[in-house]
Amino acid sequence: MNTAYLLMETAKQLKHQLNFALSKEGTTAQQWAVLEALDRLAPASSPITAARVAAEIDSDRQTTAAVVLRLADKGWLSRTPSTEDKRAIVLALTTAGKAKVAALQTVASRTLTTFLHPLPAAQQEQLTDMLTQLLEENHD
Repeated sequence: MNTAYLLMETAKQLKHQLNFALSKEGTTAQQWAVLEALDRLAPASSPITAARVAAEIDSDRQTTAAVVLRLADKGWLSRTPSTEDKRAIVLALTTAGKAKVAALQTVASRTLTTFLHPLPAAQQEQLTDMLTQLLEENHD
């Protein structure tokens, strides 16, 4: 079987399982990606906008903006007008959002552990190392 196809199908199965697990927490993989991006970008000194998050998660701006609105409605992130650019909205995780990120990271870890269970620990570690190397060598 073609390796590219296997990687795509594996990723699709993992995303399906992750979405199912995250749905029990009232969210989706796409919403989790936005929350994770905000969490990763938060230490940065420059303001975080939906456009910046979209670039971080490789999503289009309109989809990301819609996800941001849903997350704001849930109280997991705040939207504040930028003091530097009147057109921009600055995003930040709320206290509830930070707690949700931590909870979702636990769900994701548990889901991945279950997904990788058929592989022995040494093979899981090897897979992680190989995927990390591929991403590092092929990162845009």
